[in-house]
Amino acid sequence: MSKIFTLKVDHSQSIDGIPNIHKINLEDYQDLSQVLASEKFSFSDKIIARANFSQLLKFDFITNDLNIPVLSQRMINLTQIDNIKEVNMTPLYLVDDTYLKPFSKTDVLDKKIVINNGFYSLDFIKQLDFCNKESSIFRKLRSKPNEIGILKKPVLNVPDLGFPDLFRIRESISYLFITERIKNIVELNYLKGFVFEEIETTTS
Repeated sequence: MSKIFTLKVDHSQSIDGIPNIHKINLEDYQDLSQVLASEKFSFSDKIIARANFSQLLKFDFITNDLNIPVLSQRMINLTQIDNIKEVNMTPLYLVDDTYLKPFSKTDVLDKKIVINNGFYSLDFIKQLDFCNKESSIFRKLRSKPNEIGILKKPVLNVPDLGFPDLFRIRESISYLFITERIKNIVELNYLKGFVFEEIETTTS
């Protein structure tokens, strides 16, 4: 049986605690993590943000203050996660953060600015019902004592057809799960920026 892992970003890649990708304005994309987790929404265009170009190309899973997973084209090509039906790839247009004013007065990007468009975020069309609520550990919310609460330690039910290579679950959009196949590809190809934690699974 294939093992399942949570996929987290390695924050040691950030210099002085500043994410390698960050908002152009503080008010930009405040709820972007919630938007990307919505089954009713799909991006049709792109996300624009600033990036530290001196650090960006060193990593394949990028720290950011948009609260979204950002992956390199290299990682996507090697793992072929863009073939997963439940996930859309949303392109990022990354502006060199050494430019103080990337936009004109008409909100058009200055043509002189260097842009990197080799990174993508994940737009999950569907969150899956793999969570074993009896075995998982939740923290109850005082405001909603009769509901499940915040997921602290997930335990997943193994589906009959096996796990997809990349997925989220309904109980928490903060967890990003991958299979052992994806983990092995990342490690064999020396992709950087990833932290893995094995997750308990159970069969009925």
